[in-house]
Amino acid sequence: MKIIQIADLHCTLAGADKAYHCVIQETEGGYTVDFAYGRRNSTLTRGTKTASPVPLEKAEKIFSKLVTEKTSKGYVSSPGISGIVFAGQQTEGCSSVVAEASACASDKVSTGIFPQLLNSIDSNEAERLIEDPEWGAQEKCNGRRHMVKRDESAQIIGINRKSFIVPTSPAVASSVEGIGTQLLLDGETIGDTLHCFGLLEHDGRDLRGLPYFEVHGILSTVLEGHTGRGLELVPLAVTTEEKRSLYHRLQAEKAEGIVFKRLGAPYTPDRPASLGNHLKRKFTETASVIVLGVNEGKRSIRMGLYSEGGKGEPVFVGSCTIPPNQFIPQEGLIAEIEYLYAYRLGCLFQPVYLGLRDDIDLADCTTKQLKYVEEAAAA
Repeated sequence: MKIIQIADLHCTLAGADKAYHCVIQETEGGYTVDFAYGRRNSTLTRGTKTASPVPLEKAEKIFSKLVTEKTSKGYVSSPGISGIVFAGQQTEGCSSVVAEASACASDKVSTGIFPQLLNSIDSNEAERLIEDPEWGAQEKCNGRRHMVKRDESAQIIGINRKSFIVPTSPAVASSVEGIGTQLLLDGETIGDTLHCFGLLEHDGRDLRGLPYFEVHGILSTVLEGHTGRGLELVPLAVTTEEKRSLYHRLQAEKAEGIVFKRLGAPYTPDRPASLGNHLKRKFTETASVIVLGVNEGKRSIRMGLYSEGGKGEPVFVGSCTIPPNQFIPQEGLIAEIEYLYAYRLGCLFQPVYLGLRDDIDLADCTTKQLKYVEEAAAA
């Protein structure tokens, strides 16, 4: 038997330490979808979702549905924790499916803690801020906004941009535990790493009212000796020379963008009506779209967006191929898509699937996000 795909999942909600693994295996007569679950590092219970072999397309649908069900209950991707054997064959070497649809518990516990969100600027405004000594700059990490809190009782929780409690990867939790003090980190999660650019609380002290430059210095000290596994510090460019060098490097690397922050400004939750003290200049275009369905017989989805008014049925904006190392999202979920530009009354050009979003509302999936071809030409 040959393993085609595997999803390694882990759940730590409410003090749990549960592992769940599922695979697609090629066998005589077709494919099977098998699973194993239990407390991490203990004997696992095994089972199958296919009593007899099925075609690959059907196996992928069963597999996708199974992963989606688990991630909706708080499981997150945790590659490398399996070490288990399916049908006598080690899982190493097969295609690992990253389960990005991590969601909080079904009751969606709100913490009341919201991040500071950014408005966009154009290249002319970016150039002005590069020259302005009151502003610093950082790389805009292409991940998912994520705050991590270690409270007075040493409990560690993750918080998404909608203030809901969400799972935190074991690597992040372990590094935060190693710091050993009460804190509230702000950053972007990419894979199993939190790229930290903010520190809202530390050792019983609220840092939100401090100038950002001072907060970043405290953050650097707090993270010293705790980066490299689960946590990374996002460096801050301060001088005009540093900011310009960073800007050109990120453009050359085709990074998502750059963030400008007023060095003397405090932390302000939510997004201001216009501009603000934290601004972003994006080098790539992205949009959160609604999955209208899966194209039959293909590894691709149909994408939709509501009109700017948010009324009526979603408008079809094209199809997007799903990479072989990703599970195929099902109808009704929200996917993040990178694209070159959009055609008015048409489709997204060169869409690339980035993953699922569990921190965006359907009402936010509108055509207002799009940058159209005439606007791209003028930029």
